[in-house]
Amino acid sequence: MSHTLLRRLALSLVTASSLVFAPTAQLAAVVDTESTDNPWQPQRSPSWLASEDDQYATDHILVKREGSPVERMAIDTSVTEAIDYWAQQDDIEYAEPDGLYRVLGQETSWGWTTVKAGDAATTNSVTGSGIIVAVVDTGADYAHEDLDANNWVNTAETAGNNIDDDANGYVDDYYGYDFIGSLYTSIDPDNNPQDEHSHGTHVSGIIAAENNTVGVRGIAPSAQIMPVKVLDSSGYGFDSTIADGIRYAVDNGADVINLSLGSSMGTNTLKEAIDYAATNNVLVVAASGNSATFSSPSYPAAYSNVVSVGATDEEGYKAEWSNWGKVDVMAPGVDIVSSIPGNLYDSMSGTSMASPHVAGVAALIMQKFSTTDARTVRHILQATADDFGLLSGRDYVSGSGMVNTLDATSTQTAGSYTFADSGFVITDASSDAVVTVSVRNASNAAVAGETVAWSTTQGTLSATSATTDANGEATVTFTADDISGVATITATPTNYTASSIQLALLSDVVYPESIGVSAYTEGEETTTGDDTEIFAVSDLSTNLFAAGDKLTIWAHPTAFDRETHDIAVSYAVTDPDGETVDSMTGTMPTTEAGMPIWIWYLPQITVESNPLKIPKTAADGEYTLTVTVTDTDTSESSSSTTNFWVGELPDVLILDDDGYCYDTPIEGLDFGYVAYCASAGQTVADALSDGGRDSLLWNITNHGYPSSADLALFPLVIVVDSTFSYTDTFTLTEYLDAGGNLLITSEQLAYNSTYGAAPTDFLWNYLHVNYASSVSQPGVVTGFAGSDFAGDSYNIDTYNIAGDGVQTMYIGDELQLDSTNDDVEALFSYSRGETDDKVAGVRVGNSDYRAVYLTFGLESVNDDGTATKATLIDELADWLLGDAPTISKVSDKRFNNNRARTIIIRGTNFQMTGETVVKFRKLELSDVVVQSRKKITATVPAGLTPRSYSVKVVRPDGRKVTKNKAVTITNGDIFIDSLSASFASNNSERELTITGGDFNKSAKVWFGNNRMSDVTWNGPTSLLVKIPAGFDPGNYTIKVKNPNGSRATRAGIIVRVGFTETLAVGDTHAQVEALEKRLSNYGYFTAEPDTSFDSDTEEALVLYQTDNFLQVTGKVDANTRYYLNNN
Repeated sequence: MSHTLLRRLALSLVTASSLVFAPTAQLAAVVDTESTDNPWQPQRSPSWLASEDDQYATDHILVKREGSPVERMAIDTSVTEAIDYWAQQDDIEYAEPDGLYRVLGQETSWGWTTVKAGDAATTNSVTGSGIIVAVVDTGADYAHEDLDANNWVNTAETAGNNIDDDANGYVDDYYGYDFIGSLYTSIDPDNNPQDEHSHGTHVSGIIAAENNTVGVRGIAPSAQIMPVKVLDSSGYGFDSTIADGIRYAVDNGADVINLSLGSSMGTNTLKEAIDYAATNNVLVVAASGNSATFSSPSYPAAYSNVVSVGATDEEGYKAEWSNWGKVDVMAPGVDIVSSIPGNLYDSMSGTSMASPHVAGVAALIMQKFSTTDARTVRHILQATADDFGLLSGRDYVSGSGMVNTLDATSTQTAGSYTFADSGFVITDASSDAVVTVSVRNASNAAVAGETVAWSTTQGTLSATSATTDANGEATVTFTADDISGVATITATPTNYTASSIQLALLSDVVYPESIGVSAYTEGEETTTGDDTEIFAVSDLSTNLFAAGDKLTIWAHPTAFDRETHDIAVSYAVTDPDGETVDSMTGTMPTTEAGMPIWIWYLPQITVESNPLKIPKTAADGEYTLTVTVTDTDTSESSSSTTNFWVGELPDVLILDDDGYCYDTPIEGLDFGYVAYCASAGQTVADALSDGGRDSLLWNITNHGYPSSADLALFPLVIVVDSTFSYTDTFTLTEYLDAGGNLLITSEQLAYNSTYGAAPTDFLWNYLHVNYASSVSQPGVVTGFAGSDFAGDSYNIDTYNIAGDGVQTMYIGDELQLDSTNDDVEALFSYSRGETDDKVAGVRVGNSDYRAVYLTFGLESVNDDGTATKATLIDELADWLLGDAPTISKVSDKRFNNNRARTIIIRGTNFQMTGETVVKFRKLELSDVVVQSRKKITATVPAGLTPRSYSVKVVRPDGRKVTKNKAVTITNGDIFIDSLSASFASNNSERELTITGGDFNKSAKVWFGNNRMSDVTWNGPTSLLVKIPAGFDPGNYTIKVKNPNGSRATRAGIIVRVGFTETLAVGDTHAQVEALEKRLSNYGYFTAEPDTSFDSDTEEALVLYQTDNFLQVTGKVDANTRYYLNNN
């Protein structure tokens, strides 16, 4: 797969849409009067708003009817007239204007406080005054009430005279410049960098929202914002537009450039623009990216001349989606409130929000120390950052740590800091990293001529010592040996403090990035080379096969080193007993010479096996697929496993959407992500397995949320998602409405649901709780007094790196129960919290569904004695899957056996998900449908022996109930229930079994209008008839007649041409035409059938033989004739 040359660069943006500060409604401040000084300023006031003097909406009023909620009533008259009209109506309690609210005073976000911007302003009197920060983004609303005083203007340009007054190549660039226009698909530059998206305005507000009486306050509230628009109204742009914007900012006096944007690919065009800024001493700050990826960094943040910024949340942890690897510092990036166009304010999340925090701090440093030297400012930013994260010192997850504005703008101390141009290195010297140390004295001056000693705990350095240059910097090149892990490189200046950096060492061995199985359909060509195939798996039934099904095995091989490898891919399947399935073990075919691998983030090739057939004798249960990728040049290999199911799915589905790491990291690496260590869902699956329960683990990150129909395949669904939100609950409500059983383990569902459009839909109406409070690092949960778990105690530990419970789960929701509802019961409480009961888990049981909701992670439970994950999950699952079923009534209670009947079974505790079995004595009934937890329908076939029958219901969890003598069956008239075949070839005699009821020993059988002479009576329910050869092709009716005159008729036997001789190219024969018609019906022959066996006939026959695993001869040989005549 080739990459397109013109790529869109998507914003590094994760947005949470919620307006803030409106006390009783989501209303925004009235915009200022439009200025006529700016000819490009658009109208931003919503059309429905009144003037600022009116303070209410003019297109609607609020009307309250008796016994009804308040309604927003559209009007086409004046507000006064409308109110007078509605107030006179009989059923109206009141009618009034919809008043407009403004922000009450200025607010500061938690991010502003966390980076200590307020402390710096108070202690060090820094505001960013005199510093120009270019926001290279979607533009900015430079007339915004919180930005208008801080707009950079090109004073050398006269606005609106259509002349390039300053001869910089851009006409009338008074407020900045727009390099892209409204749509990236039709680039249309102009001199109006007005924000048509909101992202750039939000970023600008974080940097420099004014210190006034409205809105929010920026990090550097007196810095100037230079809007440079390079992304369109949808947030997309090109390398070329961004590069042009960077050069424009440099050439027009920017001191700092903020780039809250990113792409997974770097280009020379963009890198040269970044280097141009560095050469001209302009500091570039960029978002590290929101892809939760390590090995595929975001550009331009990945370039060495850029300060890359990762994002943190309010609790002081790395945001789950924030990239790591090439990260220099961290800053707040979750739920950050800032300005958006139209004098509005909104909360957004992303490394896009983290980067401007750092750009603002950089502006304060420049003002404080009267320097715009990029190296000096970068040194201070990183040297004064607070160590952050689980790894001490500068590392590949959080860089130097959280920016500290107070320390960065205070008196500096002499010292050094170390950084690298990459957060990882590939083993076997496949790549390298340039490590730089910067040495500064207490006056922030570069220390030249300082001798620096280099050392490393692993790998190789190009030198053991170096001398700092005029910029106070010295470099060394690091390469890795063949051992993956972590290397700590230390720089020790002779006269200054030492500093270190940690680099991750990633293996260069090829590995299967993802693997799976796909159903194979006869006659359909499967596609290889599609790197999105894994994401096309959208329903859970694709994991379920039947014995005898055909499937293909696929893999996405890749390697961290992004080099070309010659590889061999093999596969093996083991059955539920761990025995190898010989017929499903082999090697992928070589579909491309050398099978090259070249990736950026996703693999670029798919390899696929030939169709494989699951043995017809395959046992039901879980099968394990192992795929091994081997580098044929080095013989190095790596394997990956996955599972699929034959015959039946497991009882439990685990939906895993948690990106944190819960078990000891592999080879010392703690990336906090499922690609490198056991996921939360896998931990729960293992605990279920310890308790003897099978489960299917579904990765939501790869495949998305399943549909409610998919969930209905399982008696129990477990959701593992620490950041689960209200919008994720829609399919779960349908699952519960259908009688499903649900276990949710999510630390923040209740908190996140408070931001949903209608949070009570799920939280209150289904789980019967509300969010009460949040508790940080709760440490321990105990069984609630009076519950089944009273007296139990569980230590909860999110990271569990050392396995000793030192790192506790960092946050959990406390719940408020609906005290008026008897269905909900408290199960667990935290050892400490903000509320009286400190409820940490509940269960809900009613006649429709069962649910358990835990606000702590099951995967976080440390196994300690009997208080283990396995025992806890097992007890919860036992309750969720319910009490034993009962049968109270079966209707109809009495019927005859002359036709199939539908019976209704009524009782309690039936399971609506999974496969329920209903039996008449030993006969398993068909068409079983569990209508509700109290009702089942099933089909009783015709022809059963007259007698009384017991009815047995077997639930998916194995629990069963029997009602004796539930139904009595009596004799009915003669009937035909089924035939053993629906077709017959006319080249030979064919046996046909007729199944039905009340057949007499002397019953006669007609085939069409022809009475059959060879009829064998096998009892009152079965007749064996021999149909002679020679019937003309066509449709025939079967008729059975008893001596007493009763009869039964059934249509549906098709007689086809039977093939009696070898047919090959050159034959001209009536049977050739019949063959071509047969192949045409199967979809192989596309021409008009005739009597000539030509190359078209041969080609179609070869495809038919191939797909049916026949010997490929291109002619109708004996084996092919037999297959055609009997299938």
